[in-house]
Amino acid sequence: MEIALSSVFQLGEVSSSAAYRLAREVVIPRLRAEVFPLKGAEPFSLRDEIYAIMDDEVRNGRITRQQLEAGAKVMANGATATLAALTRYYALHLLKSWGEVMSTDVRGMFVLSDVAVEQEEEEEAEEEGHILSGSIYAYTFPSLKGSMIKVGKATGEVHERIKQQLGTANPEAPVVLKVWNDTNIGAMETAIHGILKARGKWVDAPRAKEWFRASVEEVDAIIHFVKNG
Repeated sequence: MEIALSSVFQLGEVSSSAAYRLAREVVIPRLRAEVFPLKGAEPFSLRDEIYAIMDDEVRNGRITRQQLEAGAKVMANGATATLAALTRYYALHLLKSWGEVMSTDVRGMFVLSDVAVEQEEEEEAEEEGHILSGSIYAYTFPSLKGSMIKVGKATGEVHERIKQQLGTANPEAPVVLKVWNDTNIGAMETAIHGILKARGKWVDAPRAKEWFRASVEEVDAIIHFVKNG
C-alpha cells in the first residue's frame, strides 16, 4: 500500500485521530524511504526507529515535544496514552497488518517481510548438486544479547559474504562468533540447519530463515557429530 509523505503535514488538535494521521502520513513513509532500504536481514528495533523519526520531526519544527507528550486518548484502564505512544502503536500495527514487518522471538525486534533474500536463494540454486569447499560461519548482533545466531556458508571470505547479505548501511555491526572450514559446506549447512530445526531452535520469520536460538557450542557439537558420527 503506497502512502506519499506529506510535506505540509498539519497535526491539528492532539487526539487519537492525529496520532493515526502522524503514523500513516509521516512516520510510515519515512520508515519506507529512509530506514527499510538500509536494512539487511538483521532484526531491528522498530520502536527505536519510530521514535527517532518523531524526534527528527520535532527538530525540524513540524511538531513539538509538548504535542508528543500530551495525552491523546484515555484507555479502558483509565491510563492516558500520549500522542507519541499512540503514533508508535498505529505505525506498528499498520505495518504488521500490511505484511511489511514481522516480529521475532526477541521482544521488540522485527524483520522486514516484504522482500525475500534473493541472493541467497539464487546461490543455493546454483550450488545444488555441487560439492563446494569453504566455510560455515556463525554471527550475531550485540543487541540480541546472545539470544540468536545466524548460521550460514561462504565459498569465499566470510566477512565479505556477511557484508553482501546485510547491505552497506547498518546501524549495528555484526559480530562473527566462529568460522569452520569444510570441504562440503552445502551438506554441512543442511545438516546443521536440519538438526537445529528438529530441536525447535529455528526462528520462523521470512527474512530470518538462517537464524536460530542456539549457541556456538551447540553448532560445534553438531559439526563434530556429522564429521565423526
